[in-house]
Parts: sequence; structure tokens; C-alpha cells
Amino acid sequence: MRSTFVNKHLTFSKKERIAILVLLLAICCVIILPYITTSHRRYTDITTSADTAWLMAANALQQKPMSNPSKTNSEDKNKYQYIQSENFSQPTPNTPLFVFDPNTAEVEDLRRLGLREKTIQILVNYRNKGGKFKKAEDLQKIYGLKQEEYERLLPYIVITPPTSAPSSSLPLRSTYMEDVVKSRPTLIEINSADRETFKSLYGIGDKLATRIINFRNKLGGFYSIEQIGETYGLADSVFNKIKPHLQVNAEMVQKINVNTATYDELNNHPYINSQTAYQILKYRKENGSINDIEAIKSLVQPNDVFDKIKHYIKTE
Repeated sequence: MRSTFVNKHLTFSKKERIAILVLLLAICCVIILPYITTSHRRYTDITTSADTAWLMAANALQQKPMSNPSKTNSEDKNKYQYIQSENFSQPTPNTPLFVFDPNTAEVEDLRRLGLREKTIQILVNYRNKGGKFKKAEDLQKIYGLKQEEYERLLPYIVITPPTSAPSSSLPLRSTYMEDVVKSRPTLIEINSADRETFKSLYGIGDKLATRIINFRNKLGGFYSIEQIGETYGLADSVFNKIKPHLQVNAEMVQKINVNTATYDELNNHPYINSQTAYQILKYRKENGSINDIEAIKSLVQPNDVFDKIKHYIKTE
């Protein structure tokens, strides 16, 4: 009786057991599924992060704002100027100058001349290694010495001859060099001066002296001091310094007779080009002798060239 009751009410049929089993499995899946999903997501994130790390870094670089080129250039320039100021400090522009010999000048004297510390160091090292300045132009060998500094000091450089070198007394040496400077010519006639005379001027070496004389010969002489400034390679700063020491005798200018000169004689003059030479010969052929130099003015273009040419032509 009891067994019958248990079998009837407390046991499940086959279908019920299957249903219960399915239900339990479903419940287990519902419980376990969140954990599986979370783990999968974490794995995916880690994998994706590892695979795309380089891409994210590249995107970060692209999104980084570009630096301002002008600012960078300005910073670089300031840095360069700082380095320059460290190595070559600027001299005082109004430094009083005096006569000196670069072979014997003391460090303190070089400072008084406005030379920068780095330049002084290089000059002293050059002397300590046996280097000698045989002429004023040799000072340009010193690395870091600017051209404008060299030109500023050049009139005050005097090389003491080795055979007549006085004692170490600075006043005696200075007096000797001042006497040498005073003995230099103070006024030069530019139509008669030779190469050595020109070389005695400030900033004029052998090459420039030769060019001045060659230019003078081609012209037939100078009619104006300003023409010296037209010499090829002569800097305006040098010309302005030597100009007060020049004078000219315009009567020494050699002139070309426009009524008898050949085409080559005219064309070879620095102020007369081939077109002007041709026009002069043509005018002479069509009109006969040229009696007035002003008649040539209409043949010369521009007119300011005629103002130069007229000093070198004559009609008889």
C-alpha cells in the first residue's frame, strides 16, 4: 500500500525526468553564461589592444599638434647666437685704437683694441706655436677675426723689423711704431703714383695696386678722385678711408681724337662701348669732321656716360 503511494505520487515519469534535466541545464547555463561572456570580452580586449597598440601610437602622433616652425627656428637662432656670444663676444664699437704690433702685443693691449677673448686666444696660440706676422695682411690668418674688425685695425698695425726690435719696454716700442706711421705718405697724386706708392695706403695690397694702375692706363688717366672707387675689388669702406689721402692732376689725362681714332681705339676705352664707337664713326662719315664734342652727346646713351666720356675725347 505504501509502496503503491510512493510510486504513484513521489516518482516521475520518463518525460518528467527529461524535462527536469533540461530545466536544470538551462538554469546552469543562465548562471554560468555571464562569467563566460566576461572572460571572452576581457580576452578580446587584451588581444585587440595588443594588435592595435602600434596603430594607437601612430594616431596619437598624428593628433599631436605640430610645433610652430618659426618658433623652432627662432629658438635655434637664439641658441646659435648664444653659442656665438660665448665663443666670440662682441667688441665695444667705440673702443679707442692705438698703434700695435700683433707679434708682440700683450693680451691686455689686444683687449683694449676691442678684440674678442676667443680671437685673442687663437692669436696667442698662433704666436706660441711659432707663427709670425710678416705683414699687416697676415692678421687675416686668425680664425674668427671678422673683415670689419680687420679693416678697423689695419691702419694701426705696424710690424717691427726683427733686426731693430727694441727692448721689452712698451713705451719705446709704441714710440717707434708711431714714428713709422707718421713717415707714411699723407697725400698721393693718383695719375703718377706707382704700385708701391698705392700699396702704402690703407687696405691696398699688391693686387689692388696693380688693378688701379691697369684701370688708369686703360682710361688714359684719372680726371677725378672718385674714379679710384670704380676699381674692381676695391671695397667702399677702403676707398672712403684712403680718399682723404688722394689728389689728382687732371691735366695728365690722355685724350682720344674722335676725328682720327679707329674703331678699335674707341672701343677699347672702358667708357666707350661698341655701339657708341660705331655711332661716332658713322656720324663722322656722314657729316665730316666733328667740330664740337657736344655733337657726340646725342650718340651716347645714357647721358651720364657722356659726362665721363667727354673728359677723354677731343676734336683736334
